[in-house]
Amino acid sequence: MCRLIVGNKNEKANIKHIKNIILAQSDELKGEKNGIAAIILGADNQLKVWRELDTKKYDFVIQSFIDSLDDAKFFSIHTRTATSGEKNLANVHFFEVGKCLIAHNGWIKNSAIPTTFYRGGRNLLLQSFVNDKNYDTFIMTLQNCRNCNYIQSKYCNKHKELGKAVDNYVGSDNYDNSGLMCDTHEFLTRLPKPLALQGIKDLIIKMEFYGAAVLFDRTTSKAFLIVEKLVNAFTDFKTYAIEFSYDPKRKYCLNKTNTFSGIPFQIEEPEEELEDVEYTVPYGTYEIKIGMPNA
Repeated sequence: MCRLIVGNKNEKANIKHIKNIILAQSDELKGEKNGIAAIILGADNQLKVWRELDTKKYDFVIQSFIDSLDDAKFFSIHTRTATSGEKNLANVHFFEVGKCLIAHNGWIKNSAIPTTFYRGGRNLLLQSFVNDKNYDTFIMTLQNCRNCNYIQSKYCNKHKELGKAVDNYVGSDNYDNSGLMCDTHEFLTRLPKPLALQGIKDLIIKMEFYGAAVLFDRTTSKAFLIVEKLVNAFTDFKTYAIEFSYDPKRKYCLNKTNTFSGIPFQIEEPEEELEDVEYTVPYGTYEIKIGMPNA
């Protein structure tokens, strides 16, 4: 369910090592099939953004991201598996609203957007409807039912007929979800601008936000990290910190190309392994001190 990497470094960081850390995550990033996006804030305070839906372009985005890390102060990359909203380019995180960007690995409970929640090791499709208050009430009933969440069938006996009615409505011509945006887009839209720590914390509580997310405000050049799930990190506590919304991979392989008779031959080097100590980040919302991870 999505992969998110967030990084911060200063000019003393070992850039080769940071690139190897990202390189080691390539296969993990490419495992999510509904879009890739990346941002880098350079030393000139200009923000580079890549967004692609086509999985054939993942390698290009990842390599462009790695190549642009040399003068980066702040960087992040996200790949998506859709749990709400359409599977289209418009729903590829990072979203941008009012010069503010967000990428999110998780879901939001109090959202008007249809969401696939993961409960009891299986998928339970919980649809809520923006324009129909009755269906919105029905969905909250299903969402808050303990039996619906944990039984092996889709709905418990008490809500079987209600669930069937909801499913039929979703499958009918009356329900138009074309262009439907992800719940994360709704969260960003509702956030007060410019972004501020307390405003983010308040909306997290109000919307029951779950997961890990990063926000960046172009106006103020401030970045924020939301941690409402297990987040792992590599850091030397001096020059860089990189956070992961999953258990980061450690093995990577560098390739080089030799040319003979006008033909390039790709040579795969022996596999190497990162030796970084892995830390966890406590739950909370934090303003990232860009370029000064030890401050």
